[in-house]
Amino acid sequence: MHSLGTEQSKRLPFSARHLVCAAALLLASLAASSLPAQLYRARVWLPAYPNVIALDTIAIRTEFPAPRLEAFQVTAAVMEVELKIELKTRDSTAGVVGNLELVKMRKLGRTPLSRIVSCGQGMTGANADSYRVYLALIAFVDTVPDKGIRLSVALAAAAQDLQGSSKPPVKCSSTGFLEGQVRRQVAARFGTVVK
Repeated sequence: MHSLGTEQSKRLPFSARHLVCAAALLLASLAASSLPAQLYRARVWLPAYPNVIALDTIAIRTEFPAPRLEAFQVTAAVMEVELKIELKTRDSTAGVVGNLELVKMRKLGRTPLSRIVSCGQGMTGANADSYRVYLALIAFVDTVPDKGIRLSVALAAAAQDLQGSSKPPVKCSSTGFLEGQVRRQVAARFGTVVK
């Protein structure tokens, strides 16, 4: 048995050879481009960032004993009821809950945005308290054998100065406050203290 060698490929019409090559390249590129997408459960693009952010990679993790489904429900309740976050993503099967499209000004619930994110300083103080802030907040609830669950919380943010649309948006870094609030409140419901 011979593979499709040079002699046999010469027998194929010119356009058929190109079609086979194009199909092979297309399949290879599709396989390569879909591979990273399968590794991350939540990805977001925010202004000021040149690339998509894989939120799984920046999450703060905590493990404690709890039933997974109950921990998921408690996480959703803490985010929605206690922290006043509108949930647009709520998938108990995948264990993902949050909102990748939050747009806030000055406060999130009763908390000043400057306590949640750092977007630089301006003449009037923290930019987070005067800019339009784009936030992506997501929590992952996963089963950990012999330990219970792993609660991972991620926050990414960017901000835009309202004084001029010609000004470029700025990247914001998380202070860890909001992620900590979610982790502490959920863990406390299961009798675990998280620092």
